[in-house]
Amino acid sequence: MKCNIVIFPIKDEQGEIINYASIQRDITKEEQLKEQVFQAQKMESLGKLTGGVAHDFNNLLTVINGFSKLGMELINKDHPVHNYLDQIYKAGERASHLTSQLLTFSRKQVMSPKKVNINQIFQDTQKMLRRLISEDIELIFDLDENVRPIKADLTQLDQILMNLVVNARDAILEKKDAEEKKIVVSTKQVNVTDEAARQFIDLQTGPHVLIQVSDTGIGMSEEVMKRIFEPFFTTKKEGKGTGLGLATVYGIIKQNKASIQVTSKPGERTTFSIYWPNYLEEETTDEKNAQQQLVNGKNQTILIIEDENTVRELLAVTLKNLNYSVISASDGAQALDLLTDPQNKIDAVITDLVMPKMDGLTFAKKAKELGVKAPILFATGYADEHLEQLIDAENRDLIIQKPYTKEALSEKLSKILGEK
Repeated sequence: MKCNIVIFPIKDEQGEIINYASIQRDITKEEQLKEQVFQAQKMESLGKLTGGVAHDFNNLLTVINGFSKLGMELINKDHPVHNYLDQIYKAGERASHLTSQLLTFSRKQVMSPKKVNINQIFQDTQKMLRRLISEDIELIFDLDENVRPIKADLTQLDQILMNLVVNARDAILEKKDAEEKKIVVSTKQVNVTDEAARQFIDLQTGPHVLIQVSDTGIGMSEEVMKRIFEPFFTTKKEGKGTGLGLATVYGIIKQNKASIQVTSKPGERTTFSIYWPNYLEEETTDEKNAQQQLVNGKNQTILIIEDENTVRELLAVTLKNLNYSVISASDGAQALDLLTDPQNKIDAVITDLVMPKMDGLTFAKKAKELGVKAPILFATGYADEHLEQLIDAENRDLIIQKPYTKEALSEKLSKILGEK
């Protein structure tokens, strides 16, 4: 407890001090609020820095991933260079996932949920997770091969697993006399009955994938378990934790209409159990074909606006390969001149969202004022207040996240041009 104490003397008629009195006020909550405000300000500053760096980093990844993929399309699979390019592309893909993880606290991320196999996602993250824990801690994956698909955002799944495993690692390291150091990540296909659902207010009935992360760490008391999902709450020593990891996990769980429970006792195993609803929608034949094939253009003209030369070059090459004609501009002002030139029949525009001089939204506003009706696709490496405006306007289909793939670009263009 922290207190604010005022002490003052009590004097007699002659002015001599005969005693002292004090007023004491508990300022614990005020100090905690100050610490939370400081932490929030620190995270906000870090988020802005990370967001700016990520914008440039995602531009680089767009070029690395894009040109390596184009290179692979021009070389026979048996050629050694094809394998080299494939390794570059895969490394770029992993880097893009890491960038997304870094951006978790710096932006309101646009969810991109899709049908996924949770086991495959967990298998792909094993190497990264092993680097996060001590060598003397055993990491075990017990994955039920019968689990059915779920609908989820890949980045959010990575974030959940990373936070829970790091939390488990810290719990084990805090247990000084631990004879067994083990983290177990498991999946299981389950059906939540009415009786089971009634025990938890946020648990729905029906088929779910049960995801569990267990550790042999120090455990938690009931008092601690009641607060572990609160933002800024942490049992770690000062400077060892932000208190945001489990709060982030909880937020993602709620956002996806899943449920999370915790069981633990001091000095014993802790288990986080996540019930994630199965993906129940059946894919149609058309949807399967759409996933397997690129949708080529019909020689429509696309105006691209991108201030980064290499990204602009990549985008132009990719669009030409997709059977589109291309007109390029390096900034919004130049693009407006091209857009209003009667000799140019522009069918759609792809513009970077964040650019110097004139950002993508300002360009779109000016284009609309000029009576331009061509649809505009906004590309961005990170989401700031610009993207938030688009989300509020319910224009999610008009956004493509960098680093984007040829397939993603094809899909977005076909939607805004009304080809599907």
